[in-house]
Amino acid sequence: MIVGMFYPQPSPTGKCAEAYVDLLKDQYDISVICVADTDRKPYTYNGKNVFPASGNYMLFQNWLKKSNAPQLIQNVAKVPVHIVNRFTQPNLLYSYAAAAERQLRKIHKENTVDVIFSVGAPMAAHVAAWRFRKKFPQVQWINYTVDSYAAQNRNGPQAQRALAFEKEILGDSDWVLFSEEVYNNNQALYADYTEKCSALPYLMPPTPIVELQESYFDSAKINLVYAGRFYKTIRNPEYLLQLAMEMDDRCVLHLYCQSDCDGLINDYVARSRGKIVRHDPVSVDEIQRIYTQADILVSVGNNTPEFMPSKTFEYIASGKPIINVFYPGLKDAVLEQYPLALQLERDTSIQVGGEMLCNFIQNTQYKQLTRERIDVIFHKHSAANIKKILVERIRQR
Repeated sequence: MIVGMFYPQPSPTGKCAEAYVDLLKDQYDISVICVADTDRKPYTYNGKNVFPASGNYMLFQNWLKKSNAPQLIQNVAKVPVHIVNRFTQPNLLYSYAAAAERQLRKIHKENTVDVIFSVGAPMAAHVAAWRFRKKFPQVQWINYTVDSYAAQNRNGPQAQRALAFEKEILGDSDWVLFSEEVYNNNQALYADYTEKCSALPYLMPPTPIVELQESYFDSAKINLVYAGRFYKTIRNPEYLLQLAMEMDDRCVLHLYCQSDCDGLINDYVARSRGKIVRHDPVSVDEIQRIYTQADILVSVGNNTPEFMPSKTFEYIASGKPIINVFYPGLKDAVLEQYPLALQLERDTSIQVGGEMLCNFIQNTQYKQLTRERIDVIFHKHSAANIKKILVERIRQR
């Protein structure tokens, strides 16, 4: 399996990949090739054989960062790659494709590879598999795309090149799997080879286990939690922050986030009189513990239909009430099935939205869906169903 960031802090696609490895590891001997920030040797993590791969440029960039080189020098070092990026594919992880392919050839030499499963983003994972497959056409290749490379570059100068490039790469594989939102909203990507394409539903994670632990919040308050990233252009937090200012003083919105709009967030935090609190991002394990103590979970949708916030199914698995802010026309279809969800369109006035928010908080703050009910509603996202789909594709050579 070729993925992006996998350990110790996996990317959203890395987390998907890890879940699939856990489903299949008792039936298949699986090795994972992933992005590494250092020149690490292979290692074992939770019973998984992991082979880090780093291109020279990636190692150089990480060395600059860890050596606390001035930001100006770090930015200057990126200029040649940005120039090259205008004429090559696939973006700044180009060197990872070469490194991952080298690592795959080493594994194949020592222990014959029967099936490659590449997970994108990054697109470089698919490129590595594509190059390897050209040299070893007898090896089966299945690719799975959660974040489309063409969609990421839709508004850039290379939009048509990106689409043509992704179609060429994916079309050379034996089976093409897409997340449901990519499959439903980007038919142009696979119109030429629909017979070997299908959607792979997201796997519903286990419900976080409640255990004795430190208290993260003031239990006298109603604690709302947002976990994830904000982006100024595709997942802007301002409407959510405006709504939070309308909450009564018993409510606190906790943001465990990174963003490219820190100034905006920090301004609202400063003016909120304690209604909005920003925390440093935490580990995957710790955020699960935080979910168990939250009263309500908060999501902000993207302005592109192909990209679903990665926390959606983690939120649902908790059984907690969920508030989702969405862009006009992009209501979350998954959360439409969830009984304890409030979806607020950004066009809704702050006064009306604030009233809806407060009423929802008042009516659901102590409610929680059982796991049995979740599994009935979202049965196609069960481990058994996902494993069945994956095994069928592996066996259909």
